[in-house]
Amino acid sequence: TLIGCDNIKIENFILIHGAAMGITGMRSSNIYLDNYSMYRDYNGNGRLVTCNADGVHLFNCWGDFVLKNSYMDGLLDDTVNVHNNYLVVEKAEGKKLYLCNKGAGFTLDLQVFCKGQTVGIFKGRTQEKIGEYLIKDIKVDKESKLYIFETDKPLVGIKKGDTAENLTAQARITVENCEFGNFR
Repeated sequence: TLIGCDNIKIENFILIHGAAMGITGMRSSNIYLDNYSMYRDYNGNGRLVTCNADGVHLFNCWGDFVLKNSYMDGLLDDTVNVHNNYLVVEKAEGKKLYLCNKGAGFTLDLQVFCKGQTVGIFKGRTQEKIGEYLIKDIKVDKESKLYIFETDKPLVGIKKGDTAENLTAQARITVENCEFGNFR
């Protein structure tokens, strides 16, 4: 698991059996995997599964993610899953943005955004962008289950139900010379 890591390089690594995810990254940047492999029947061990979930799962990461010269087989979920989550606007006042998460199992302790990152606000659940704002400060109100962002400029045209996406945490993905075998 990589949490808050920068410039990670993993080479010539074979994962024979993982209890859950293979490699998990959160709030990290510039992750390079070269010759990272997962074989379900490595050296005739007879296993049917390499990982019970994803081979690589990156959440809220930025910079480069490079996967090359790798082989993955026998996964019970995604080979590679790179994503972020959105939050829903409860209200916007001046430079304060109040956000919640409607997703199941989501915790306020999971940092979807960090200070200094850019939040994009979109109309409802569309891709129609209302604006972009730099996050100057973040507070978490656990009682009301809200994130409260202080932004760099006044919030304009934002309504309850609009969505907020982290525009900074958008990894550039390169996959080359890889083979993905049977899974699920």
